[in-house]
Amino acid sequence: MVAMSFGGIFFLVLLVIGVIALTMLIFGSIVLVKVVRLISRGIAGLLGMPDPRLSMRSQAASLRCPRSRCHAENHTTAKFCRRCGMGMNALAQRHPTEVRRTAMSWNRYSDPNRIRAIQPTGGLSDNQQA
Repeated sequence: MVAMSFGGIFFLVLLVIGVIALTMLIFGSIVLVKVVRLISRGIAGLLGMPDPRLSMRSQAASLRCPRSRCHAENHTTAKFCRRCGMGMNALAQRHPTEVRRTAMSWNRYSDPNRIRAIQPTGGLSDNQQA
């Protein structure tokens, strides 16, 4: 076993303390920024100032889905509704297309042709013949 000198142990301890201090500094700064943002939003809310994140979102123009049961807000460049999938152009608004959604089971037995292929064609198999 190799014995370490006092200088080597001291350097190792300083290195570990340095890594811990750097980690605490990074984590502490992240926490400090989040706390300052939270406090500033709280003060702005008490003073009646709008949240800048929400005001930017409301400034962006939006397009409402023409489908009577949807009316979702979509971006102006959207070609289809983000909720129901209906086309957002004028032709689609005049002639809406209803889409029926069904659940699908994706296994090897979901195709009727495959089921027919693995079913016996009739009669008894060689093992069951008398």
